[in-house]
Amino acid sequence: MRKKRTDRLRDSLRTRGLTLLVGVLLTATLMPAAALSEEPTPEWKAESQARAEQLVQRLIDRYEASDSYRILFTQETFWALADTVLISSGEVLVQHPLHVCIRYDDGSRVASNGESLWVYTSQTNQFFATAVDSSDVVIDPPQFLRRFELDPDRPFPTPQVESALYTNEVVLSLRPRGGGEPRSMDVHIDERELLVTQITARSFSSDWTRYRISETVFDVPTTPSDFVVAMPPGAVRIGG
Repeated sequence: MRKKRTDRLRDSLRTRGLTLLVGVLLTATLMPAAALSEEPTPEWKAESQARAEQLVQRLIDRYEASDSYRILFTQETFWALADTVLISSGEVLVQHPLHVCIRYDDGSRVASNGESLWVYTSQTNQFFATAVDSSDVVIDPPQFLRRFELDPDRPFPTPQVESALYTNEVVLSLRPRGGGEPRSMDVHIDERELLVTQITARSFSSDWTRYRISETVFDVPTTPSDFVVAMPPGAVRIGG
């Protein structure tokens, strides 16, 4: 009995993780980083904002210079109500301008060709399809960096702008444009290589999903079939 209850909890958490991911694809809004105890000076804020804006543009240019890319990631999803973390892995395949596919190691998939969105969750054997505006597909870095704004008070969640001189990693804090879920995002960047290495999205209910990116490969071959998910035999269609 305990094993069945644990399996149901895991299935529910996996489904919530995919739901949060689809929320990023369809609504895309995020929360500011926690405030530090010391109030930054106006000069520090202005310098930080200017540097952060420049970094965002350089990052966008880096990704958009490539027609396609593949991102390998590990996903951690925390469900606050159950105090439980579920870990999975997968890959994101992007073909500009608006084709996206996310494949998980358990067989779950999310895909969009810019006009339609398909979601299959293997644990529950459920399939979902809907029309989607191409501008709402924001899983790849250029899209979400354009849709979300930098925290105007602390675009870098560290007190020293110069910290990047001693490490390749920089963290940007983004906040929502207009509200919604998820409510915040922290984006970790390898400034030397201009690559996103980690994304953490947080919800109003204290749930969070973290994507740790282990590899990004640019200009990979793709086909149109990469960005369509067919409903598997025996799957349950839950909408669309």
